[in-house]
Amino acid sequence: MSTLPRSDPSSILYHYTSAEGLLGILGSRALWATDIRFLNDSAEFHFFRDILVLHARRRARRLRNEHARRTVERGIDKVASGMIGAYVVSFSEQGNVLSQWRAYAPRDGVSIGFHRAALQEVRDFRLCKCRYLRESAASKSEESILREVATQLDGDIQWASRLVQQMDRRTTDLTSQSDSVHEDGVLVSQGIMWLALQLKHAGFLEEMEWRLIDNRSELDLYQSREAGNDDRRFRRGTFGLTPYLLARLPDSWKSVPLGIAEVIVGPGPNSLAVVAAIEELLESSVRSTARVTHCGIPYRSW
Repeated sequence: MSTLPRSDPSSILYHYTSAEGLLGILGSRALWATDIRFLNDSAEFHFFRDILVLHARRRARRLRNEHARRTVERGIDKVASGMIGAYVVSFSEQGNVLSQWRAYAPRDGVSIGFHRAALQEVRDFRLCKCRYLRESAASKSEESILREVATQLDGDIQWASRLVQQMDRRTTDLTSQSDSVHEDGVLVSQGIMWLALQLKHAGFLEEMEWRLIDNRSELDLYQSREAGNDDRRFRRGTFGLTPYLLARLPDSWKSVPLGIAEVIVGPGPNSLAVVAAIEELLESSVRSTARVTHCGIPYRSW
């Protein structure tokens, strides 16, 4: 079986889930990307989103072209009002951390290790490494991250502004201009969301999180649903009925079924039996011979 060099600690990314979650992933050949509103850390996302919204509003006010300014402000308003959603799957560089077991995979949990390069091939999704900040930057590295994020957001705003002005020069048709306002506003809202989803509070640094983020714009999703291709699904979750999307894994990445490198079984009774059962499950469901091991943490009920 082909594997990436383990010298790069992030060449394998781990998704903590329950036994039921493992069955769902193998059965659907996909990861379940959860609506950001239903994640445990959604309040944290809103905090960073609102910081970026304030920066974007200040930047938009400097635009001299009125049509471009209205377009950008419309995109900002959509994000600020919560009209723009996002779907994400979370991973960690660490596959065996007690706090992760307790938070995301209690009692019957597993940590599924995926080759990072395989995750990068998931259609309609982008993989990114989270960056960690306190509520106010307290170090040079955090200040550097904030400057980088602000520069990226300024670039999105300038890009949208130029596109609007180019459209104005090409057409005087009001309908076409209206479409331009909507589509170029999406560029701004998508940029804010993408950046906000990469930021995490420094208190969660231990998680060393990566995120697989739905890369389709609001316009793409709207057009898909208008065509009758609404791929949203719903499941029972901690916070009630929870929307999710299927992030379909490659059937075989370099001869590795679903890109699964290994599975670590979390703390619990009958660990040897569970390891054997998961080996049998992987072989029978997706013909995978990925390594399955126990986390080695003594079982305690929590």
